[in-house]
Amino acid sequence: MVPVFLAAASASRAPHARLLGAGFDFGTSGVRVAVLEPSRSSSEPVFSSSVALAPDAGAHEWLGALDALLGELPAELRARLTHIGISGTSATCVLTERDSPAAADGGGAAGELLGARPSLRGTRRYDWSAHSVPAVGARALELIRRHAPAGHTACAPTSSLAKLVCWQLEQPLPRGAMLCHQADYLSAALLDRAVTPTSDWHNALKLGFDVSDGALRYPDWLLALLRELGPVADPLGADALPTVVRPGEPLGAVSRAAAARWGLSAQCIVCAGTTDSIAAFLAATGGACSAGTAVTSLGSTIAIKLLSQSRADDAAFGLYSHRLGNRWLVGGASNAGCAVLREHFSDAELTALSERIDADAECDLGYVPLRASAVGERFPTPSADARQRLEPRPTSATHADPEAAFLHAILDALARVEARGYTLLAERGADAPHTILTCGGGSANVAFTRIRSRLLPVPAERAKTVEASVGVALLALSEGDVGGAGPSPSVTWPIGDFSSDS
Repeated sequence: MVPVFLAAASASRAPHARLLGAGFDFGTSGVRVAVLEPSRSSSEPVFSSSVALAPDAGAHEWLGALDALLGELPAELRARLTHIGISGTSATCVLTERDSPAAADGGGAAGELLGARPSLRGTRRYDWSAHSVPAVGARALELIRRHAPAGHTACAPTSSLAKLVCWQLEQPLPRGAMLCHQADYLSAALLDRAVTPTSDWHNALKLGFDVSDGALRYPDWLLALLRELGPVADPLGADALPTVVRPGEPLGAVSRAAAARWGLSAQCIVCAGTTDSIAAFLAATGGACSAGTAVTSLGSTIAIKLLSQSRADDAAFGLYSHRLGNRWLVGGASNAGCAVLREHFSDAELTALSERIDADAECDLGYVPLRASAVGERFPTPSADARQRLEPRPTSATHADPEAAFLHAILDALARVEARGYTLLAERGADAPHTILTCGGGSANVAFTRIRSRLLPVPAERAKTVEASVGVALLALSEGDVGGAGPSPSVTWPIGDFSSDS
């Protein structure tokens, strides 16, 4: 699947005789890198690796993971890298400094050596909600809903904008502070500190960035909201927001410090990133899909994406649309996911018990498959106070094989979250799926796939390429463009023929 659009990218990048791209995907529970060489006949990465991340990992830990994975790359591959791209979890944010003194070249810890700016207020992850700070959160959401169009994704309590407004209401931002998404922050860490952190259309959508035809800017309602948030003498302005470019667009060459630390080429460019679920979509489809192609990512959380001719947005249900060519990538992400399995089963137990499940039998026990520590659900059935419910638990009195039945019931509950998501998309006007590809760790479980296929509108099939790190490497290698086309969103998407269903 890789050569579908990389052939075009290679032809348009004559100075790079042999492209070699690294994609770093920062997911909810770990970080993975994939290195791709489009000139090879095989689409498999020439190198891949991963490190775990703690659930409460912040900017310092992100930098450590990036440093560790770059250090794991064989020196010969590092020296040949031409492109680096990073994807992060949607709406995971930090506050940092817009302008930062130049870092000294030379040795030191990763966070000191890289162009990393300080994290001023800690990290607010993808699932951090304005409801977790009730008084401030209620005021923040009221302000956003008063300014934003009805149903806008920025109205969601977990949106990037909700996090920014809550930060400002809790304590006014210091002069020069700006919001960075996870991918923005990490990409900037590889660049010279003189380069201000930059976001992309995908990460900035939940901040309020307008991706409509003829727009591609921060809308007037958002700027008015920021002015209202600041004191009259010193209003909060657009400087608190990152500049936004198309995903995959080159941001600049790696810094001299980064090149020296890892033996990177001075010509290696860092490209604007994307979100982890969109990177997974790009990896799974490989660039050859039509409206109605969907991808479910079964990782720690469940995320679904459907390529549609029609846009569908409803913040009340965590539903939103990203621009992809002249189509829309419609979807949402649940707080439920395969992380709940890790709380109850080892890998060996999952394998053995899955073989004992009758996937064609009903096993709906009404479970809510959230992590034990999670509070709240965002999509497709939003609830601020939703919590894990894994009762009644099967016993020998109710089931012949209680442990297998317990796993069956959890898998069934996860499948119902996914199925409800696709039902919601259809109810809001998105195209019906004709293909559902699956990536993420859950895609390898045969019993789970059969349970899902019974509940979904069309049978699920495992994608040939399942790692989001591959998708963001593809995006970086294409530089967000095909054949050097200009920035008009109707003609500049890096992935094959998304602009046409022919």
